[in-house]
Amino acid sequence: MNQPPAEDTPRTATLICGIFADVLGVADIGADENFSALGGCSVLAIQVSRGPTALRSGLRIGGR
Repeated sequence: MNQPPAEDTPRTATLICGIFADVLGVADIGADENFSALGGCSVLAIQVSRGPTALRSGLRIGGR
């Protein structure tokens, strides 16, 4: 099921960047950076979608 685009795109991008930074253990990540190039892998990707930061944010993050 496709979901409509997020209404508050800048806020959503900021939240996702924060989640990526938490999972990767880095201080800051920009929206144009590559998760895999920064050390992300499939195991960390699971933490992105199911980790406590994602759950607290209220975002629903899923695969394709």
